[in-house]
Amino acid sequence: MGRPSKINTIDLDLVKKYAGLGMVDTEIAQLLGISEVTLNAYKNKPEFLKSLKDGKAISDAKVTDSLYKRANGYEYDEITQEEKKGEMVITKIVTKQVAPDTGACCMWLKNRKAELWRDVKNDNSINITATIIQQVRKALNGRLQEIDATTNR
Repeated sequence: MGRPSKINTIDLDLVKKYAGLGMVDTEIAQLLGISEVTLNAYKNKPEFLKSLKDGKAISDAKVTDSLYKRANGYEYDEITQEEKKGEMVITKIVTKQVAPDTGACCMWLKNRKAELWRDVKNDNSINITATIIQQVRKALNGRLQEIDATTNR
């Protein structure tokens, strides 16, 4: 008979937290003090698997949101602080704009519209893809012109 299982001593909230931070199974197992083989065996326990999946869903959502923002461009406020009379005081807030990133656009489209954007294509999809590329370029150029217009005011 083998060693007793640690499954009942594992904090499932910690499993969810580790996965939510983007850690992979190997790292999670190491932090829990178990082997990756044991972690994989624990995935047969519904409550453990749920904690792991819920955490991974959190980190996946964060990355998806970041990729989406990067593909479309976004704005953020840059805050400048200076020390005055021993206290940090906000002295300036500037709204900055980040232009859309074509690499992020391609990544998004290859995953969301794989039939049109995959690297290996059949002849039928080439014409469709060329049209879509033109539409994306037009949209990105329009967005860049909007950004230029707001920064040149």
